[in-house]
Amino acid sequence: METIKIGDETYRRLGVHARGFETPDSVITRLLDYFDQQGLSELPDAQSSASAPTRLQGKSYSKYEFEGQMLGKGRLVLAVIKSYCKKHPDVTFRELIEAFPNHLQGSIGVVAPISKAIEIVERSPRKQRRHFIKPSEIIKISDGDVAVCTEWGSGNIDNFVDHAEMLGFRINLADNS
Repeated sequence: METIKIGDETYRRLGVHARGFETPDSVITRLLDYFDQQGLSELPDAQSSASAPTRLQGKSYSKYEFEGQMLGKGRLVLAVIKSYCKKHPDVTFRELIEAFPNHLQGSIGVVAPISKAIEIVERSPRKQRRHFIKPSEIIKISDGDVAVCTEWGSGNIDNFVDHAEMLGFRINLADNS
């Protein structure tokens, strides 16, 4: 067995594609299986990646319309969770996790207690935020304060949107043309 070192950003990107407690190895295997199933025999090189589809580049600048606002992926999730908590003022952390299960996001989860979100920043070598932790972004619920995860991409946002719509939220993908 070989040991491969990957950077923080690559590890974060792998986490976006993780399901539950999947290991980086199993995520990479699943990604390779996907490319094999698509009949892709090689990845684009650095020169041709500019013309590669956005979905394969891992970055998407899609905007969503929610409650009269145009929002990016992370801000959309924050707005939906805030709206949910406003409609359910007595919601507990456990109930919030039941309403928005961790698997919708991946390895980090949709929401975390504010203390855990701050701890993640402190442990990060570059002090990277993985949650919305500014005072105006923190959500007060009946048993404490929570922070919404910022890590949303093409690999997990669709699951969140589908789930939010099942809960009765109206979300529209904006015309990005």
